[in-house]
Amino acid sequence: MDAYKQVEKLACDKLLDTLPAELRGAFEPMLTGETQERLHDIVKAADKLSAYIKCIEERRAGNDEFLSAERQIRGILDASPLPEVKYFLEHFIPAFELTLDELGTIE
Repeated sequence: MDAYKQVEKLACDKLLDTLPAELRGAFEPMLTGETQERLHDIVKAADKLSAYIKCIEERRAGNDEFLSAERQIRGILDASPLPEVKYFLEHFIPAFELTLDELGTIE
């Protein structure tokens, strides 16, 4: 286990220890195990999507400083195994390329 995972586990254990015993069972799956891994992956993907949208907005505003980051982040998102990411890219990202007038014509 790498150092980051060890620190994360210690933090989770400490949080669980602060809870009353009758609540620990309900919160433990969220702080450790599969639920944590799934949420971790989704949060990281959401962060990447947010960064990608920021790059699109900057490019559309005429700031070419974000072009390289936009391509790099898009590659990471395209390689994501999460179906939620693929859905977001397909259904929501195209709207970020539209003008306000064009947005009004989306069905």
